Amino acid sequence: MDFQPTEERRMLADMIGKFIQNDYPLKARLTAGSSALGYCTAAYSTMAQLGLIGALFEEEVGGFGGSGFDITTVFTELGKGLVLEPLNDTALTTGYILAQTDQLELVKQIVLGERRVALGLLENGADYDWSAPETLARQTGAAWQLNGVKTCVKFAHGADALIVSAQTQSTPGISLFLIEAAAAGLAEHPFQTVDGGNACEITLHNTPAQLLAVEGAAYPLIDAAAARATLALCAEALGLME
Repeated sequence: MDFQPTEERRMLADMIGKFIQNDYPLKARLTAGSSALGYCTAAYSTMAQLGLIGALFEEEVGGFGGSGFDITTVFTELGKGLVLEPLNDTALTTGYILAQTDQLELVKQIVLGERRVALGLLENGADYDWSAPETLARQTGAAWQLNGVKTCVKFAHGADALIVSAQTQSTPGISLFLIEAAAAGLAEHPFQTVDGGNACEITLHNTPAQLLAVEGAAYPLIDAAAARATLALCAEALGLME
């Protein structure tokens, strides 16, 4: 396998580097990092306009990349620039889940930077094991409602929507649900993380939600999304070390 970057990826890396050098000053970065949101929405939008999010997705869903090499190229450069904006947490992982569950219009909005979607998998007392959520989803007719608590939902504060895991009464296994941030019964309790980022504890009380994909069959999808997130995190760490 050839690990040398293609000309297109070299151009992408060069463009990201120039943006960080010329339009992402340290002072503004520090100010944004200490804000309640933890990053700058204007910088996030600019990155989307430059195609940084589009590089993380395939053409079929509005992007122009989507391979492991594309993810590595983007996040290595973001790591070099100490970039705060949560492209991993509110675009890459959730966008992948939405693309695999045919929510293509929402994915296109994520690629354009118009929507940000956070991912809530962890629960208190679960020791970072997301395979057996206690959050419960009940179905009444065609509608779903969720009850439970999600913790350490990174960058949920300010996001437009959330994807959360839950169990259902009728089918064993994990299911995924899409919830609008303004949905009834959703309460967020934001806090700062040790690395300077932002996270929330999310409480759901009879909160309306949309089932994504097949009920009880979300484990492989979450596993694949987590693998992409891990790749991005490792690439970012490599950029930091460089």
